[in-house]
Amino acid sequence: MKHVQKRSRTAVLLLLAGDWAVLLLFTMLGGLEHRMGLSLWDVVIVAMPYLLVWPVIALWTGAYRRTAYSGYGKAAIVTACAWIITHPLALALRWILYNKPAFTTFAPVALVFVYLFLAAWRLCFVWIYRRISRP
Repeated sequence: MKHVQKRSRTAVLLLLAGDWAVLLLFTMLGGLEHRMGLSLWDVVIVAMPYLLVWPVIALWTGAYRRTAYSGYGKAAIVTACAWIITHPLALALRWILYNKPAFTTFAPVALVFVYLFLAAWRLCFVWIYRRISRP
C-alpha cells in the first residue's frame, strides 16, 4: 500500500511540475512572440497569477486524483474543467496584481492555447504513467 501511495504522490508532484512548466513555456513563447525580451524571472512574474490559481483549482476539480490520469478522455475532460475555472480567476488576479485589463485579445488566445498545451502535457503523462504502472 505504501508503494502505491508513494507512486501516487510522485505522480501528483510530476503533474504539478509539468503543469507549471507548461504555464511558464506559454508565457515565455508569448514574450518571444511580442518581442518582450523576458528574463526567466520576468516569465515567472508574468505567469504568477496562473501559477498560483491553477494548482488550487486543479486540486479542487480533481485534476490531481489518480482517476484524472487513468485514461486519455478523462485527462482531457478534467483538464478542461480545471482550466475553464482557472483562466478567468487568473485573469482577474492578473488585473488586480498588474493592472492589466482582464479581457483583451489575450483572454481567448490563452483560453485555447494554454488548454491545448496543458492537455498535450497531461495526455503524454497518461501515456507514460500507463506504461510504467503495468504489473
